[in-house]
Amino acid sequence: ETPDLLFNGIKFKDIPYVNIRMHKNNTKLIARHADERYIYQNTPAMLGFTSAKKRTAVGGQVAGLNMGQKLRGYGIKHVRVRLNGFNAARVSTIQGIIQAGVQVVAIQDATTVHWDWPQRGKSRPQK
Repeated sequence: ETPDLLFNGIKFKDIPYVNIRMHKNNTKLIARHADERYIYQNTPAMLGFTSAKKRTAVGGQVAGLNMGQKLRGYGIKHVRVRLNGFNAARVSTIQGIIQAGVQVVAIQDATTVHWDWPQRGKSRPQK
């Protein structure tokens, strides 16, 4: 039922998606068509936010806004969003895409969760 739902005359399964990969220090946005053809790629570092951990949310919003404007330029008005990972730009990147006038149809969280916690915690630096 959901794959055949229409959004502005386009089936849900044919709507392009924006994959947002978030690590501790960076955010990567990759837009693809439903058949996985490449559209556009963007990061906050490409827009001048290099090594700015404290401004990750601002950089994410600017990158999202830039991505949305580029998609609008290509005539894409509806997208699906896949989130992968955690950082401060998790919400602000999606807000940037919405601010550009692109309608977000669905948000999917594709973050992998390791239930056995394979990585040891970082120790505090010694003084």
